[in-house]
Amino acid sequence: MIVKKKYKKTEETTGNSAPKKRSLTVKGHQTSVSLEEPFWQYFGELASHKNLSFNELASIIDMDRPPKVGLATSIRLFCLKEAKKNVSCRSGIDQNILSESKTRN
Repeated sequence: MIVKKKYKKTEETTGNSAPKKRSLTVKGHQTSVSLEEPFWQYFGELASHKNLSFNELASIIDMDRPPKVGLATSIRLFCLKEAKKNVSCRSGIDQNILSESKTRN
């Protein structure tokens, strides 16, 4: 007899997160933005790493976004771009370490 384990689907097990709305002040104007919690967390990490507040980083992103692209989309794309940069940097470092270890052997 095969016994199937039952588990409750949660954000942790599915990776899904309902968007959460937060208020921001962008270029002096109050606005609200809905993002999934993982994006809010990473956006906060990026802002902290750049020594900026949420509002300051959102204002910078807002200035650079095309007129027909929403702020929430622009923040997600910014987070993705930064994450890709971090992966590329780590990948490059790993390649350098591998190259150095091969030349030593």
